[in-house]
Amino acid sequence: MFSGMRYVYAVYQHKSFSKAAQALYISQPALSASVKKIEKELGMPLFDRSKNPIHLTECGEQYIAAARQIMRIEDEFSDYLNDLKNMMGGSLSIGASTFYAAALLPLILQTFSAAHPDVKIRLTEGSVQELETQLYDGELDFVIEANAFDEKLYEKVRIYHEHLVLAVPKNYLINTELQQYQITREDIKVRHHVTGGIEPVDLRLFQEEPFILLHEGNDIRVRADRILRDAGVKPHILLTLDHQQTAMNLAMRGMGITFVCDTLLNSLPEEFDDPCCYYKLDNRNIHRDVYFYHRKTKYMTPAMQAFNDLAGEYFKPMID
Repeated sequence: MFSGMRYVYAVYQHKSFSKAAQALYISQPALSASVKKIEKELGMPLFDRSKNPIHLTECGEQYIAAARQIMRIEDEFSDYLNDLKNMMGGSLSIGASTFYAAALLPLILQTFSAAHPDVKIRLTEGSVQELETQLYDGELDFVIEANAFDEKLYEKVRIYHEHLVLAVPKNYLINTELQQYQITREDIKVRHHVTGGIEPVDLRLFQEEPFILLHEGNDIRVRADRILRDAGVKPHILLTLDHQQTAMNLAMRGMGITFVCDTLLNSLPEEFDDPCCYYKLDNRNIHRDVYFYHRKTKYMTPAMQAFNDLAGEYFKPMID
């Protein structure tokens, strides 16, 4: 009954027989026939086909849970066999939010691929909940995330100490009065905003300026609200957005002030002509730690160990 479980799992993932068939490179009738054969063996349906998109039945949910365990065991044994044949082959699956996938991973993945060209890398972007589920199920080897995962289940390695700074469009007149507080992207790159003697700016000076913030519930928004509240500032909020990158892009076009992570600024090209001024902040909410997580019970392949070691060395200068 589990011989065709990857077919069933593909339908579950894509919530569509046609999309699953395309992903599996088989015809839709062949896929439907395979799934119906499994359902006949079980004596009950796995999918409720009356809904669009299709949903799992109660039996289907239990089947998927069992299939995940089987696939995890198969994948781990495959990795083990591959390690015996080739001490640095196999695959590496890494999960991250869209932000960290774009800002932190590209350079280290490039370095790792150059050193280990035989390792196939799969990068998955998703929400915190989606990534944690896939990490638990063994579909991901590592997840990079600032949110806390259950330390009873996961090992974590701190790789980055992230700080918020204030980004203000250069064409705002207030910048002319605050030149002694301004920091450059080069200052931020070498972490002078963390370790240097740069004086933080008083946020009350920006009380009358428009702010661009993220939506409520976002971690950066939560921390920004606390920082503004502690400073006694009730901001004029021009826009609220989903993504930090979008807020930064609008700030660069002169639309408003925003809070931005040094992670994002350090990911910009060096030759980038920056249209913003930056200011150091002084508040307990300006920083957070970022971690690599992996499940404690998952077999650590040589590829995983090599990536873990490289990440530790690569990010060491970014930990205060």
